[in-house]
Amino acid sequence: VSVAAGQNLSGINFELSPNAGVISGSVKSSGEAVADVLITAKSGNDSVTTTANLIGEFSLSLPPAAWQITVSKSGFLSSSNSVTIGPGQRSTGNLFSIIANTAIIRGTVSDGTTTLRNAQVLLTEIGKSANTYNTVSKDDGTFAMTLPAQVAYSVSVSQQGYATKTSSTSTLAAGSTVSLSFTLPASPSSISGTIQDNTLKPMYPVKAYLVLSNGSVVDSINTDNNGKYTLGTSAGNFIVRSSLAGYLSDSIPVSITVGQAVS
Repeated sequence: VSVAAGQNLSGINFELSPNAGVISGSVKSSGEAVADVLITAKSGNDSVTTTANLIGEFSLSLPPAAWQITVSKSGFLSSSNSVTIGPGQRSTGNLFSIIANTAIIRGTVSDGTTTLRNAQVLLTEIGKSANTYNTVSKDDGTFAMTLPAQVAYSVSVSQQGYATKTSSTSTLAAGSTVSLSFTLPASPSSISGTIQDNTLKPMYPVKAYLVLSNGSVVDSINTDNNGKYTLGTSAGNFIVRSSLAGYLSDSIPVSITVGQAVS
């Protein structure tokens, strides 16, 4: 402004704008920094965004106001907090904790006495059968899987030689853990065959025996009109023996596993 001698100047007005403030902080989940989190600050109709860096830290330069700060990232539940800053004020150390939108389903598989390894575990989202996940039980019969939360699951466990068992969960909360226990009953095992004479003619009624190595009889049955028989048993090592008056007896050693049908 230039002023001449005896001159009076008026109307020289000034408008002062408040300096921007700064809101800074960090984002963590279970105590660990989370990178690439979207940071959104809203105040009235104003909205400003930024992204947390590789160590989960962020900084926003904002006009003085009360701001709603929301942090969000795919796979996590969003978190919000209100922060007020004045002209030139710095609000630092704002910590936002977000929870992974996942849950854990763990369990054990056994036959009631012994744990079962390599049992097939199929987990299906209830209402969305296309969303399926699978794993197998470990040597100690346990399994665990991390899955998307906010849904319920059907859990089916199967093992060759055993009956399949299914259980279901309620809607899983984020960060929750559900423990299940499955007892698979052994499926019946069987041994079947045909008894013939030396001309390959079926013989009946001929008694077929299933015996242990010590001679104890586990099961026995007469052949049908076609010379066929079926003997029921559990897993183990056995001898199948047949005899009929006037014929030489015959025997065959057989090993059978749980649920196996040997013919």
